[in-house]
Amino acid sequence: MRTKTIGLIAHTEKAGVAKLARDVIREFKERSLKVIVENQTAKIAKQKASGSIARIAQRSDLIVVLGGDGTILNVVAMASKDLKPIFGINVGSLGFLTTVNSSAYREVVDAIASGRISLQQTSAVIRRVAHK
Repeated sequence: MRTKTIGLIAHTEKAGVAKLARDVIREFKERSLKVIVENQTAKIAKQKASGSIARIAQRSDLIVVLGGDGTILNVVAMASKDLKPIFGINVGSLGFLTTVNSSAYREVVDAIASGRISLQQTSAVIRRVAHK
């Protein structure tokens, strides 16, 4: 699957998430993908804001979440009927809904940009799984 517009949403109170958000945005832009950033995420990452979680869900092809299980569940609840596939990058301790730890963000961006991803449906969330 090739995505054109990435929605980025982060747990803004997690340590290191502002830098991670800037790094992820830069990596996607270097691969010519459009990134739209949720308002609070944009504020801490010093980026242009693109709207609320619901607005990001409406306008993106894929949502990348920087946080943990709670952050993903919050995005699911706020996105409601406009929920798109979610790729969770864990910031902190291991989660069940996140796909990878933050140290692997470059591999994630590369897999998404190159279309080397497949869907896996879980109980409440559709996740992206990168293939090496």
